[in-house]
Amino acid sequence: MLQEALEAELDTHLGYGKHDVKSKQTRNSRNGYGKKTVTSEYGDVEIEVPRDRLGEFEPVVVKKNQTNVRH
Repeated sequence: MLQEALEAELDTHLGYGKHDVKSKQTRNSRNGYGKKTVTSEYGDVEIEVPRDRLGEFEPVVVKKNQTNVRH
């Protein structure tokens, strides 16, 4: 669920979906993933945080340097 939320955040940030290059109206684009381990109520979970080429993407669901997602 965290992974899907991060992907949706990047879609919103860039203004187009993952394979929807026809709608792309920015010079920024996806640029792979960074692996991160976070602690949740289910234990340690490894997620892949998407990156953008210009380094402008600031995730909200799991912020940079955040390692605990317990609620």
